[in-house]
Amino acid sequence: VSPLLRYLPSSEIFKVIQIKRPLTEVIVSQEVMKGKRKEEVMKHFPFQMAMEMQQEDTRLENWLKMQPNMALLSVEYYDCIDNSTKVLTEIAGFLGLPLDIEKGEKAINKKLHRNKLAT
Repeated sequence: VSPLLRYLPSSEIFKVIQIKRPLTEVIVSQEVMKGKRKEEVMKHFPFQMAMEMQQEDTRLENWLKMQPNMALLSVEYYDCIDNSTKVLTEIAGFLGLPLDIEKGEKAINKKLHRNKLAT
């Protein structure tokens, strides 16, 4: 959805939370959701797609830095899973809202992280 940020009205204020996940995992996960086997995706990894996604990510981050109506908080995907208290606290501070940290931690289902490349 990140390319759609460019279409948000400049007359409004936005706070954007970006979750940074290794692009290799993102691509593998997307391809597996399309019905491909993980082993086949890894055997014929779409490197061109990965390069294009990385370039788009860099363009978007640079663009966001230039937008006076948008604030950006980047958090690491693995921190969301392994250090959720820290991330939820950062998000609460960024948004300026009280968050139920305990409830947020309970909402994280580590079993859904199926296509990990690191152990």
